[in-house]
Amino acid sequence: MMTALCYAASMRMASPSSGRDGPNAATPLSLRQPKYDECLLALAQENPLKTLAPLLLVCALLASACSGDEDETVSIGVLLPLTGSLQSFGEASEAALDLARDAINKDADLTVELVVKDTTTDPATALAMLEELDKDGVKVVIGPYASSEVAAVKDYAEVNGIVLVSPLSTAGSLAIAGDNIYRFTPDDAKEGEAVAAVARDDGITTIVPVSRDDAGNLGLQSAMMPVFEAGGGIVVEGVTYAANEDDFQGVVAEIVAAIDAAGSTPQETAVYLTAFDEVVDLFGAAATLSNDALVSVKWYGSDSVALSAGLTGDSDAAGFAVSVGYPNPILGLRDEDESKWQPVVDDLQGRLGRRPDSFALAAYDALVVVHMAIDAAGIDSGTGEIGAALVAAAAGHVGLTGPTVLNDAGDRASASFDFWSVCPAGSGFTWTRTISYAVAADGTAEVTRGEC
Repeated sequence: MMTALCYAASMRMASPSSGRDGPNAATPLSLRQPKYDECLLALAQENPLKTLAPLLLVCALLASACSGDEDETVSIGVLLPLTGSLQSFGEASEAALDLARDAINKDADLTVELVVKDTTTDPATALAMLEELDKDGVKVVIGPYASSEVAAVKDYAEVNGIVLVSPLSTAGSLAIAGDNIYRFTPDDAKEGEAVAAVARDDGITTIVPVSRDDAGNLGLQSAMMPVFEAGGGIVVEGVTYAANEDDFQGVVAEIVAAIDAAGSTPQETAVYLTAFDEVVDLFGAAATLSNDALVSVKWYGSDSVALSAGLTGDSDAAGFAVSVGYPNPILGLRDEDESKWQPVVDDLQGRLGRRPDSFALAAYDALVVVHMAIDAAGIDSGTGEIGAALVAAAAGHVGLTGPTVLNDAGDRASASFDFWSVCPAGSGFTWTRTISYAVAADGTAEVTRGEC
């Protein structure tokens, strides 16, 4: 009798699953208390000749054993660039999100299931993957990463009541108050200020802009130009190449022509390159061309290349990066928070075989804050309630990447950056933090420098 009863009760238990493309029960309960009348019926059917008193006793004991608060599991979607030109960032963020999920689920009553989809760093694929998550009932999503991907899914997310939290997107065109997009990295206006400040500190007076043709990278250029010009600098006509460009010999020839046309001295001229991992092909082509104009000027990079495994893994491209300096800004980490981020960095470095980028740490923080928001608002809350709870949770949280306060547009309010350069390391190459750009509470900025 008891065996049959325990089996009947166990049929009401649900075990949440996790993993990439896994099942998506949006709110499975890990344990349900058997109803009292169902318990009576199950026992009566198997023991029709027994008296009622023993049945009541058994059911009471079973109800007591199964009583208590019910744990819940929420499915959170994850749109990552696990392939394509942002693959390096997607891999690091997936590992970081796994760590964050495990840390949350260790003690929480509301546990997390991650449902991971690969966007292939492609806007159309990102939209298709979001539609899949929506069909499965997922209403809160970490990602997508590229600003072009975020722009492609924005309308669908708003119409269908989906909250998006991107750890990497920076395009100023997406900094919109009142929408359902939240970003855990500063927008490109802040990064533009940082790049302009470092360039001025280097004595640069003329910038040659070179960019991949997409919303995020062009946005960085648009943000930096007026700040640099306001400080007396000159931005000349530059080069924009297609997002699917495959002729980088031609692109490099255009860059040489733009440098020559700038008309300034090499010591005061710099190329500002905003790109993704195709920088490996661009620098490989530049190394092959071996043109003096290319290596006579300084180069600055952007956040979507900082700490990229692809660049340090290609000896020709990495060698060119070393020869032109090429510091790349990314969300900065505070020394005062080292006790929080260093253990996670060490763990991720062991898993990845390389240092993780700070976007991965921002993804970790994003999941923690999202969990706090859903827990506070309630698992069945709508977009508005979850969004408001997310902003409130972010305002009070200090994570691996420091204070996660969001501004009126739902983007990270802090504006400090670390600049990472490719440096020689034994027989290969590694990323080293060579510059820090910090903004004090009064708005004043300070540039400090290290070495390879």
